[in-house]
Amino acid sequence: MIILDAQPIETDLESPELVEALYKPWPHQLPAFNALMRDEVNRVVTVWHRRGGKDLTAFNALWIKAMRRRANYGYFFPFAKQGRAAIWNGITNDGISFREYIPAELVANEHDTDMRITLTNGSTIQFIGTDNIDSKMGYNFHGVVMSEYPLQNPLAWKLIEPILKLNGGWAWFPYTPRGKFNHGYTLYEAAKRLQGRGEPWFAQLLTIDDTELLTDADLEDVREQGTEEAIIQQEYYCDFNAENPSAYFAHDLEAAREAGRINSAVCWDPNKLVHTAWDFGVSDMTAIWFLQEGQYGSWHIIDYLEESGYGLNFYAKQLHERPYAYGTHLVPHDAQNRDWTSGINKVDAARELDIDFTIVPRSNKTDQIDAAHRMIPLCHFNNVEGGPGVAALNGYERQWDEANQVYKNTPKHNWASHGADAYMCFAMGYDMVYNDEDEVYQRHRAVGTFNARTLEPIGQDYDPEYYPTSSVA
Repeated sequence: MIILDAQPIETDLESPELVEALYKPWPHQLPAFNALMRDEVNRVVTVWHRRGGKDLTAFNALWIKAMRRRANYGYFFPFAKQGRAAIWNGITNDGISFREYIPAELVANEHDTDMRITLTNGSTIQFIGTDNIDSKMGYNFHGVVMSEYPLQNPLAWKLIEPILKLNGGWAWFPYTPRGKFNHGYTLYEAAKRLQGRGEPWFAQLLTIDDTELLTDADLEDVREQGTEEAIIQQEYYCDFNAENPSAYFAHDLEAAREAGRINSAVCWDPNKLVHTAWDFGVSDMTAIWFLQEGQYGSWHIIDYLEESGYGLNFYAKQLHERPYAYGTHLVPHDAQNRDWTSGINKVDAARELDIDFTIVPRSNKTDQIDAAHRMIPLCHFNNVEGGPGVAALNGYERQWDEANQVYKNTPKHNWASHGADAYMCFAMGYDMVYNDEDEVYQRHRAVGTFNARTLEPIGQDYDPEYYPTSSVA
C-alpha cells in the first residue's frame, strides 16, 4: 500500500469560480501549478516520480486555464485508449473521478465518443492519442498537456508547437524518464537551459526523496513484489540513466554511448558512397537511415529522415537534394507489393525517380531483432542523445502482457516502429550494399576516392569545408 504522508495546501488563485474546486495541490505540485496560473511561464516540464500526481495537477491546470480563456485545449497521450483509462474514466486514490474535479456548474456537455468536454464559456477540452495526431491538426489549440511525452510520437509536438507560438499558447509536459535516448530527455535538458536563461520555461525533476510521499517501507514492498531495480530507479528516482526494461536495444545503445559511438563528430565522408535503409509507412511514418562504411567492418550512421503523409516522390526529392553519392538502397520485401489502385510497386516507381531499390529478403521479427543487436556494436551514430534516429531505436519496445504481468517477446507498434524496422532492414541486408558488377562500386574500389558530386576520381585533393555534414541521425 502506498502511503501519502504530505498534506495538501491551498493555492492563492484569484478566480472566483474556483473557490469550491476540489483540487488542492500538494506542496511539491504548487510551484509548477502557480507558475502557469500566474502566467509566469508558458512551457512546463515536470519530470516527477510515479504517483507524484503529474496528471492530476496538469489536468486541473488545464481546465482552469480553459475557464480563463475561451479556446480549444488538448490533453495528449501516446494512445487515445490511455487517455480514456487515465483521465476520462480515471479515478484518483481519493475515489474522485478526474472529471469531477471540474465543478459541475462549469460543464456545458460531455461527448464520450470523442472524449470531449465543452465548458460553459465555450472552451473545449479533448483527450487525444498522438498515434492519430494528423486528424487533429485542424484544431487551433491554445493550451495542451503532453502526458508521458517520451512515449509519444515526437511528430505531435512538432506540429503543435508552431500553433502555440502563433497564438501565445502554453504547454505542460508531465512524465517520468524513459532513458536518455529520446525526446523526453532532450526536452528536459533544453527546459533547464532555457529556464536558467530567464526564458518563460519551468523545469523540475522530483524523486520520492524530494516529495517524501513514499516511505522506505513502501519502496521495499515494491521490490518484494518483484519489480526490477531498473524500473524502480526509473519510476521512483526519475533516473534518465536507468535502462528501460521494455526497450529491445536500450542496453546496446547505452554501451554505444559509454564507448563514445553516439556523438556529433560522426560526419559524412564525401570520399565514400552513402547507402540507405528504408521502412515504408502506409498511414504513418516512412523512415530512412543513411550509412557509410567505416574501418574494420564498422559503419557510420550519418543521417536520418522520417516523415509522414508524403509519397515516394517526396523522399526521392529529399535524397537528390542531399550532396551524397549513393550506393545501395535497401528496402524490405513488401516494397515489391503492387499498389491495388495503381498496379505499380515501390521498386518500379522508385526506378522512375532515379532510385534503384535492393530488396532485403523476408525474415521473421526475431531474426531481425537479433541482427540489430549484432549490428549496433559496429555502428558510430552521428547523433546527440535524444536525436530522432537513435530515439526510435530506444523507443522500440516489447508489448506488456497485462494478464501475466510480464513483457511479451513481441514488439509494440508505436511511433518508433518504422525507424527501428528501417534499421533492422539495414542489419539484415548490409552485406548486399555492394554489387561487384556495379560501375560506381568498381570505380570506388579502383580509385579509392572520388568527388561526391561528379563521381570523378580526385585522390585526396578536396576541401572538406566545401561539403556540408549532417547531425540528425
